[in-house]
Amino acid sequence: MKNYLKKTFIASGIELLIGIIAIFITIFGANRLSNAALGYIRGFGNALIVVSIMLMIRGFRLSKNKELLEKVEVNSADERLIAIRNQSAAATLQISMVVEALGGFVLALLGHEAIGLTLCAMYGLQTIMYFVFFFVNERKN
Repeated sequence: MKNYLKKTFIASGIELLIGIIAIFITIFGANRLSNAALGYIRGFGNALIVVSIMLMIRGFRLSKNKELLEKVEVNSADERLIAIRNQSAAATLQISMVVEALGGFVLALLGHEAIGLTLCAMYGLQTIMYFVFFFVNERKN
C-alpha cells in the first residue's frame, strides 16, 4: 500500500516542481519572451500546480483511509482496468500523432515553419520512442 502512495507523491511532487519552474520562467524571463509564450508557459505551470496539489490531497486522503487505499490499489492492479487504460493510451497516442503530423504539414504550408517543424519533430520523436519502448517491452515479455 505504501508503494502506491510513494509513487503518487513522487509523481505529484515532480509535477509541482515543473509547474513552479514554469511560473519562475514567466517571472524572470518576461522581458525575453513574447506575450503568447508567456501566456502558454504560465497556463502550463498553473495547470501542473493545480493538478499536483489535487493529487497530493487525494494521496493524503487515501493515506488516512486504509479501506479506500486498498480498494484503489486493487483497482490499479486489475487486469481488465489495465487493458482499458492501455487501449485508451494507445488511442490517445494515435490521435495526437495524426494531429501533430497533419498540423505540422499544414502550418508549414501556411508559412508557420517553426511551429510546423516543431510539430513534425514531435511526431518523429514520438514514433521513435514508441518503437524503442515496444522493443524494450517485447524483450521483457
